[in-house]
Amino acid sequence: MAKNFPVEIITAEKLVYSGEATVVFAKTTLGDIGFMAGHIPYVGALSIAPIKIVEPDGEAKMFAVHGGIIHIDENSKLEIAARVAESVEDIDIEQAKRLLENPDAEEGAIKSAQLRVELSS
Repeated sequence: MAKNFPVEIITAEKLVYSGEATVVFAKTTLGDIGFMAGHIPYVGALSIAPIKIVEPDGEAKMFAVHGGIIHIDENSKLEIAARVAESVEDIDIEQAKRLLENPDAEEGAIKSAQLRVELSS
């Protein structure tokens, strides 16, 4: 049976998630990575990509994370400090679609909007 470990997702404005997980999947600038209790300490830069947190009851929570840092310490506490992060339930899909239709949108904003639309589908 997998051991639980604490996970937090924070932004400069708020605590987005705080809970226990059995596994967390993320995408760093170096590629995909998964974390479980007992993982060696790690620090990495996050891409604009989804984060999947599997809670002890088996429920998977999905978050859109738009860059930041992921860190797990020697005690298996995992922290995600994101520029922007939102749960799938909090995504404003209409706003994301409007941004995708904007020909003047910046590349980073387009990637963020694409992630939001993908996760909301």
